[in-house]
Amino acid sequence: MLNHIRILLCLLSLLSSMTIGVTAHAGPPRGGGACVVAKKDGSALDIVWVTGKSHPYLALQAAERQLHEKGYKVVFPQETSNLAHGFLVVVRADYTSRRGRARVNYGCGFSRVSWEHAETLAMLNLTGFAWDWKSAYGYRVIERSRF
Repeated sequence: MLNHIRILLCLLSLLSSMTIGVTAHAGPPRGGGACVVAKKDGSALDIVWVTGKSHPYLALQAAERQLHEKGYKVVFPQETSNLAHGFLVVVRADYTSRRGRARVNYGCGFSRVSWEHAETLAMLNLTGFAWDWKSAYGYRVIERSRF
């Protein structure tokens, strides 16, 4: 029983260090960025990204507001970051699901390290939200920016 608890604690520790959701960094937020997606029936309709805010929550609100102003009612936070400066990469995947349905999904990655790191995080973010997407389907980078 004790070994099972140790294994569980190790798994929880590993999962808590993954970067799907808020890109965590030590200390209070120094900046704010967010990507928000409008979706319907499992496929993304649009995405908005915002950087340069003082807190991730403010970036999230601004991105949601932009999508609502475009007429979308159902929006979902895709990714947030508390970085003041860094690299942003947004990827788009157009593919056909195993059930034969056309799908569009996005991934968003914020990094303080490099473009390559941000793109890797964007692909991980994509797989976290599009469970039926496989790397063989491909993707394209639709945004690369410094903030």
